[in-house]
Amino acid sequence: MAGLIAPATPEHQRAEKVTWAEALRISIDFKNGQLWLLLDPDVWIWPIRAKKDATDFLDKRRSGRFNKEYNKLLNAWVQVILGLGELNADTTLSVFESGSTAENPSFKLTNRTAFARRLVR
Repeated sequence: MAGLIAPATPEHQRAEKVTWAEALRISIDFKNGQLWLLLDPDVWIWPIRAKKDATDFLDKRRSGRFNKEYNKLLNAWVQVILGLGELNADTTLSVFESGSTAENPSFKLTNRTAFARRLVR
């Protein structure tokens, strides 16, 4: 990635040095009558227009992120977000310290991930 420059374009008048960081995509889904917070470790590229030029770097950085390695990254992000170090721990988050359920909804989160292991036969 060293030395990669996003060229100037009609929309962007100056060339820019390309930078990257470990990142986390966050989304919410509703399945089986429950809300699920979905976390997906990723690599962030800036400026965004350089993503095509950084394909080789992104492929190399993301390669090898299968089950065990991906789960380690995911657990690290869960610990950063929830601050829970122990396995299968729960925490409750709410916006305010007090108030009725309608005024101050709370959300119970667990740090258990959906990591899949090979079945022993």
